[in-house]
Amino acid sequence: MTRPCPKDNLLRDRAYLALIRQIPCLSCSSRPSQACHVRIGFNGTGIKPADSRTLPLCYKCHHKQHTMSEKKFWLDLQIDPISLCENLFAIYSDAKDIGSCISAINMFIFTHRAAISDIHTTQID
Repeated sequence: MTRPCPKDNLLRDRAYLALIRQIPCLSCSSRPSQACHVRIGFNGTGIKPADSRTLPLCYKCHHKQHTMSEKKFWLDLQIDPISLCENLFAIYSDAKDIGSCISAINMFIFTHRAAISDIHTTQID
């Protein structure tokens, strides 16, 4: 169940966080994943962004994301984290059931990774 957080009026959704944790790490593809809150463009110092702004990272990669420039972390992965968050949350919001949601998100991420791989191949050639 989604609910606004009274403290900061941000969306909190435990079911969505649980779903994000089922997806392999975006950086290294390992499991288990943690729900990593993306703070780029967020002005709430000391406050986590809305749960809709989370992406799956394993413990090691999540720690790396917090110990370096977050912009550089995502740039190195060639991922636009804001756009990816929006796309994943839209899939979740539109899904009829959790199984179809996981399948749709995995397909979206697979396609996203294939596009990144094509970019790397083109740059090498």
